Amino acid sequence: MMFLLKNKYLFVINFFICILYGTFIYCEKDFGTGNNTVVELKNIQARPNENNSISQYIDWETDIETGSMVVYGLTTEYDSRVELAELKKRHTVLLLGLLPDTLYYFKCAAVINGREVFSNSCTFRTGSLPDDLPTINITESDSLLYQNGINMNYVFPYILAFDMRGRYVWYYKIPGTYKAYDPIKKLPNGNLIIGIDYSQIDEGRIIEMNMGGQIVSDIKTTGYHHDFYVLPDGHIAYIKAVVRDVNGTNFVGDEITEIDPSGQIIWNWSSFDYLDTNEFDPVSLESFYYGDKGKDWTHANELIFDGSDQSYIFSIRHLNKIIKIDRQTRQILWEFGGIHSDFQLPEEDKFYHQHAPELKNDTILLFDNGNHRPGVEFSRVIEYQFDWNGQSVLPVWEFRLSGENFFTPNAGDVDRLENGNILIATSKNYLIEVSPTREIVWNVFFENTRARIHRVLRLESLY
Repeated sequence: MMFLLKNKYLFVINFFICILYGTFIYCEKDFGTGNNTVVELKNIQARPNENNSISQYIDWETDIETGSMVVYGLTTEYDSRVELAELKKRHTVLLLGLLPDTLYYFKCAAVINGREVFSNSCTFRTGSLPDDLPTINITESDSLLYQNGINMNYVFPYILAFDMRGRYVWYYKIPGTYKAYDPIKKLPNGNLIIGIDYSQIDEGRIIEMNMGGQIVSDIKTTGYHHDFYVLPDGHIAYIKAVVRDVNGTNFVGDEITEIDPSGQIIWNWSSFDYLDTNEFDPVSLESFYYGDKGKDWTHANELIFDGSDQSYIFSIRHLNKIIKIDRQTRQILWEFGGIHSDFQLPEEDKFYHQHAPELKNDTILLFDNGNHRPGVEFSRVIEYQFDWNGQSVLPVWEFRLSGENFFTPNAGDVDRLENGNILIATSKNYLIEVSPTREIVWNVFFENTRARIHRVLRLESLY
């Protein structure tokens, strides 16, 4: 199909040529070169995505380099669009968040100097959703108060994304046997970066995957588990399980390991060198996590890099503590929680076997699992306010749900959203969004699945 960009005074002539020869001719002056430019859009096809039945690839070619655009919708009103600025001759646009078993109309467009030259209308039909996706049951929903977006989480054997109404908009089925795809993070280029935890000391991977489900990079690690952090320079810091003999018994501790994009180790810090192995939880030490490889001593589960002072915040679950480490000196700057805490709290304000601490200014928000809490075990989300100079801390916010459906001895996640709400994940397969006044504004339960929710990510969109 040929499209001619010409001086606007020739529009009428070109219109009649269009009628005569059956070719649409769009008439505009090419202000970039001042010359008449012919653009041919050809080999247009809609291509199903084998990794995801509710997405679709649109491919076409142009004989000159142009930007790419696809407009699409349930009618020829084409109420959605995706545009890519990169100039190229071979174009591929991935459409995401489509309805299953649905006919769509679309047009391709060559974008030149801000002007769009469209193809004729085409169609495609999406496939069906897999039969084994969990059922999403929304029990609370207040669209005026919740933070709108797309929710992404891992429920084996899937990475799932669904909107605030509980409609699946994306999925990826994990190949092979059980592996924890955790955590899942979004990169600035739109791809996902995912840690794959085999619960084995000698295995682990960190992969980058595009939204088409294709692996872009795959870094094999030794001992990766639970968390990683993409550093400002593009290097990756991750939690690594390591074994050391302690008085004749194998203890599994944790390292912070930094690697470059090739997987080369460039920095590390070991719990064995800076923490006291006489400090341990005798019950958690017998955890099944590493099987017969060793006693599960530290079981770190969260890693945050603080660029303001080049330090790491490290959550050590089995010691009930969070520590801050100076990257340059490797020394521990402070400990919060545990036997050697620099910040004292009364018993009712202490946390136990925590997950997902989130540092913001002078506060730490975390999921307090409550394992082995003296008295009655319960889980909660709690926020602490710090006075770093006075080395004091006070709890300033707490949210607790009673009942067995909220007690979360394993996993658990909490994130502060842009509107100030708190998004909570429990391993009992609940996702809960709570306002600062503790009002539940959105509540989701995953049915017909034996897998547990590890974490949740709230995205603005899939793109």
